[in-house]
Amino acid sequence: MVYTHPNIKSGIMVWGCIAYGKKGPLVHLDLPRLKGKAPKDHKWGGLDAEGYVMQVLEGPLLQFYKDCEKEHDKKMLVVEDGASAHISKLTAEAQTRLGIKCLAHPTRSPDLNPIECIWFELKCKVQRMPGAYKSINALWEATRQAWEELTKEDIRRVTSKMGHVPEAAIEKKGGTVKVF
Repeated sequence: MVYTHPNIKSGIMVWGCIAYGKKGPLVHLDLPRLKGKAPKDHKWGGLDAEGYVMQVLEGPLLQFYKDCEKEHDKKMLVVEDGASAHISKLTAEAQTRLGIKCLAHPTRSPDLNPIECIWFELKCKVQRMPGAYKSINALWEATRQAWEELTKEDIRRVTSKMGHVPEAAIEKKGGTVKVF
């Protein structure tokens, strides 16, 4: 998820994960500077595959994945969107090496991914926080606080309604599915 606001020249990109009734960590991603930009411009690129593997797969996602498998005594599947960092060869190799299995997921289908509802709620919470957009640090602190305030019930409410979504998407021939 990326936060930007007109009052600040740049934003932050964060990564987080959820499973039924369980919230993983929220990570403030370290993004590469765009080539050719002066440091004072504060222009950042998106997360590339190398950054995704190092900052997400090999760290917080792997631990969350293992914890969920142990807790539920089941194999877990990771749902990712079609971001280039998620579908690269480097990422696929790392997922195989780490034993992370992913659910096949069509691109541009946010209604099939329960965390998209959580990102929407998180953004709404941050927007209501006074001073959240004063600076990058304030934005990160507000985002972290909003994530911490998400409860197991908030996550359960979103994930429990996802069971009908794949069938509904097939019935609508890939059209948008109303989750809530």
